[in-house]
Amino acid sequence: MIAFLWRPVNWVIWSFESEAAMVVIPEEAELLIPMFRESKTRCTHLVTYAAPITRKMLHFNSLNYFAMPSLPSGWKPPKWLTIQLGILSGRVYFEFNEYEELCQYLGVTAANEGLDDSLDIPIYPAPSRFPNAHEVDIMEASSRTAKKSSFTAKPLVFLQEWLSLKRRGQEFTHTPMGYVCQGKPLHEDHPFFSRSQPDASSRVKASRTYRGSGKAIPASNEIDEDFDSELEDENDGYLGVEDYGGSGADDDGSDTTSEGEN
Repeated sequence: MIAFLWRPVNWVIWSFESEAAMVVIPEEAELLIPMFRESKTRCTHLVTYAAPITRKMLHFNSLNYFAMPSLPSGWKPPKWLTIQLGILSGRVYFEFNEYEELCQYLGVTAANEGLDDSLDIPIYPAPSRFPNAHEVDIMEASSRTAKKSSFTAKPLVFLQEWLSLKRRGQEFTHTPMGYVCQGKPLHEDHPFFSRSQPDASSRVKASRTYRGSGKAIPASNEIDEDFDSELEDENDGYLGVEDYGGSGADDDGSDTTSEGEN
């Protein structure tokens, strides 16, 4: 069972009619690919996905890297799909515009001082008399509403244990999901969500050289790239579309050739 949970999430079936998604394993995707190639309808799509474990992989959240048949131009997946798919796959990077809905899905409160994963279950003082039937109904309804705010009593604890399992114990505390698990607040101006990259001159100025040794201390962004490269090594099991001899599909189901092959 544990080995099954370790498998990466790489293939998703998305239906526009039912607005539902289903994760399939590579063996199932291999059987489905010929069917999707020959399909004349465009209501169901086989989509490739990879959990963003580095900032460079955030584009996989859009689910438009490769699909069979091709998705409509300008289509964006609903946030509930990217959030649930991200948790299931063990992603550790996400866009800031998903932060609020991610907290809502987890049933935690996003505040300036941090995240609170305690369920807002009302605590009633000891009554001086037995409550009547109407008061009992109100208390039970309040308790049910609080329990429905999340899928578990301690969502942040569960999320940390789940991501540790998916990442096979690899460090992820210095990532957006690591901050969420630790209850640390995130803001839009946090470096996690910055897309600007310093130029070469700034990187040279940011590094210091030991006298007489010629060795340089890497700048902070270089350290981040090293950390990202370590995480990328873990995702070597990603099953790309190249394994099936193609990089895309036309509307009529025929293969397209990538620019690198021309």
